[in-house]
Amino acid sequence: DMDRQLVRYLEKVKDLGYACDAIVYLCLNQKKHPETPGWTKREREDVHALLKVICAYDESEGDLYHGWLLPCCKSSTSDEVTHVLRQYQQLILKLGRNLMNKPIMEKFYGLMRDKQHHDSALALTAMMNDLGGYRGERLFDAFQHDTTPFERIFLWGPAFVVFEGLGGVRIKLDVDCRSQAHTTVVFKNQDDPESPLPKQILTEIGMNADFKLNQSTGFLTRVFPFPSMEDELDQFIREFKEALKQRTHNAA
Repeated sequence: DMDRQLVRYLEKVKDLGYACDAIVYLCLNQKKHPETPGWTKREREDVHALLKVICAYDESEGDLYHGWLLPCCKSSTSDEVTHVLRQYQQLILKLGRNLMNKPIMEKFYGLMRDKQHHDSALALTAMMNDLGGYRGERLFDAFQHDTTPFERIFLWGPAFVVFEGLGGVRIKLDVDCRSQAHTTVVFKNQDDPESPLPKQILTEIGMNADFKLNQSTGFLTRVFPFPSMEDELDQFIREFKEALKQRTHNAA
């Protein structure tokens, strides 16, 4: 805050002949309040009687993110306005979460000063780094003996499972387990990234709605958060392969 900022703002509003209904003080931390050195007792009373401290993001329904930005996005009919609001949402989300994580990191730092806890954390970190590879190998083991209707399945690196070949065309289902937060499934034509065939196939088997077009890659993509949808990922691959088998059977 600048020196006597809110006092000056309130005086200016009154000088212009307006009535002030509220002073909204937006902050990242709900504990943050205006600094009042140099204020008179009357000025403190006048400002605090109108003061509404609003937290940008604290995971509550009344914060700026949930209570204003999200409803504004839903009601906006302008693509430009929606874009700006979403950018602001992401900024608020990042700053707010960073601030909320600070006390957690302070506690974690205290634990890590104990050598035994520190060694255990290092071992766990190594296991987390290897988890993507294990998830990929696990999927490969589950499907390697029944690749149909694909022609083959292979591991491209330990955490990247590839189902390839469909009716003599290099149609692929890529299952990327490298992220610790999610698994990305991509259905594409390896030889022709712009080919309409993958989308046509999905339409034929009634699974077009299961994939979304990734604007940055141009590929049909579906994301499964980890670990909450790990079982759904397995089930989805089985259902997808079965639907493709039925399509091949009907074509024959």
